[in-house]
Amino acid sequence: MPPLASPWQLSARDARRVQLAAQGLLGRRPTGGPASVLAQTRGVQLDTISVLARSHELVAFARLGAVPRERIEADYWGGPPYAAFEYWYHAACVLPIEEWPNLAFKRAARREKGFRWHRVEDLDKSCKAVLNQLRETRNGLPATVQLPMWITQDGPGREWAGQHAGFLGRKFDPLVMDYGYLKLNMDFNAASPQGEASRPGTLPPGFQLRDDIGPDRLRTRLDLQRTLGCSQIGEGTPLVRDWTKHQAQALDVLGAASTWRAFAIDGEPASLRARYGDDRLGRSCLVARRLVEAGVTLVTVIFGGWD
Repeated sequence: MPPLASPWQLSARDARRVQLAAQGLLGRRPTGGPASVLAQTRGVQLDTISVLARSHELVAFARLGAVPRERIEADYWGGPPYAAFEYWYHAACVLPIEEWPNLAFKRAARREKGFRWHRVEDLDKSCKAVLNQLRETRNGLPATVQLPMWITQDGPGREWAGQHAGFLGRKFDPLVMDYGYLKLNMDFNAASPQGEASRPGTLPPGFQLRDDIGPDRLRTRLDLQRTLGCSQIGEGTPLVRDWTKHQAQALDVLGAASTWRAFAIDGEPASLRARYGDDRLGRSCLVARRLVEAGVTLVTVIFGGWD
């Protein structure tokens, strides 16, 4: 391409205005709805992280005003005929359907590669290597612990992925000490607990025997249960097997209450607690140190949400 006979000279302010106009953020609003915004921007990123609304909605709101969400959904995903498609561009995006042929090289490369991010050549061997490090419970404590909470989308039951054991199986999921749920965009240290009404560094009430029971009475109750030997409804089913396993784990916890004192920091010097900080992060890090010293293999401390 031959050089321009007289190159334009743009000030920084003018260059900014050109860019804003090209993105549909300056001048008259588009008249064709979300579809026209998509045609002009040539791509809208999809992202579940939200403050006021999801990112693909914010793009339309910023350029069109109070357009109904249903209209956005229809323009992006309605059809046939289809005007857009989802694809991994610079990130997960909705793209105009006209872009489909232009990305043929990426689809061909993916087919030739055969996988997306990476391939575990020997999944079984790799998992076993991890399991060798995640040893069985030690001193009555689990192999892996996460604290002080789950990261969730908007509360219990909406936990984000990446907090479980994945290929290793649920057996190796971490024990999550629930001192409250961390929702998106929540101030980590200022948010009030929404699960156990306690803070990291204190052992939740469910991990200790009640004063009116004690270890001797618990032992007597268990002996009586074994003596009666009553068969359970649904015995042998996965549900009962899971219940029995969880009951055994709970009894192990109650029977080793002194070991679980590793979760409590009240015995640490006040000067040390002050150095860590008297907030969720500081208290969690101090608990993590105590757990590693007590034999826990892996401790994850959550601080903030995604990214």
